[in-house]
Amino acid sequence: MRALAAALLLGLAGVAAAQTPAVRTPAEPFHVFLVVWRGETDVEHGFRAHLQEQGIPVRYTLRNLAQDRSRIPEVVAEIKSVKPDLVHTFGTSTTAGIFGRYGESDPAAHVQGIPGVFSIVAYPIEARIVESFESTGRPITGTAFLPPVERQLDALLAYRSVERLGVVYNSLEQNSVINVEQLRSAAAERGIELLEAPVPLDDDGRADPNRLSEAVDRLAGGGVEFLYIGPDSFLTRNRAQVTGLAAERGIPTVAGTEATFEGSQAVLGFVSRYYLVGKLAGAQAERILVGGELAEDLPVASLARFALLIRMPVALELEVYPPLSLLRIAQVVEE
Repeated sequence: MRALAAALLLGLAGVAAAQTPAVRTPAEPFHVFLVVWRGETDVEHGFRAHLQEQGIPVRYTLRNLAQDRSRIPEVVAEIKSVKPDLVHTFGTSTTAGIFGRYGESDPAAHVQGIPGVFSIVAYPIEARIVESFESTGRPITGTAFLPPVERQLDALLAYRSVERLGVVYNSLEQNSVINVEQLRSAAAERGIELLEAPVPLDDDGRADPNRLSEAVDRLAGGGVEFLYIGPDSFLTRNRAQVTGLAAERGIPTVAGTEATFEGSQAVLGFVSRYYLVGKLAGAQAERILVGGELAEDLPVASLARFALLIRMPVALELEVYPPLSLLRIAQVVEE
């Protein structure tokens, strides 16, 4: 337990700093185009805050896709028309829709020739957003926000010994499938048995929120001691339902992203704070706008600090009390 807690503390030690040389002074404010997936979040708030704190004049255009991919072409057309100084995108679907996939970007359908910065893309390489973290391979860069699955499991084990872990996921979401593959490997290395429950599909072949209870019941029947939910848009939308179903069956939940922890009944979260991700993306934007650096020359930036969240009322209700060693470093949520 002490070794796990020590490793966790090292993971909370600090935030990677980006060098931002100020060499450009605009005659008028920079124009930054923000494209969001489900409305403005703390990512955009952090992004704006960083540039404001640095005294960089910026005017923003915000477009919300409202989780509707059919809106992407009109937003792409608008960006091409107004030619902003930089485009910031939220999420994998948004980023792929605006800029295209690596090696497959179409000048007729995607934005090219305008630097971009992305945030909240769980697996940028696997999703073919960038060639690698060190060299993106095109005029976009961004931020890595997902804590390594290994670190998430170590945080869970520092909280409580677990021999059988369950995961509910949407088998149609690439991010979720990749996450489960990584979870499977990391769990095996730690001697944890992983029970998997993909959400049943409806008649249209989509994950069915009305059948989430079937997935949770399957895991409960398998005797899981904790439920894990990761970077999954479907489960983010239905986080209150799935964590509530688990709590009703006496199963605590650990969340791998801030979005799945907030507004849910998850007991534990080891996550990147969206606001800090946004500030890091703002630092990337500063290097491009003010520093005059090329987006393709900037590696994908990563946070070095993650937040350990404990929702105390649910922990007490389920009688899974956190150890004092973690309470010293955790952010306790009393909602």
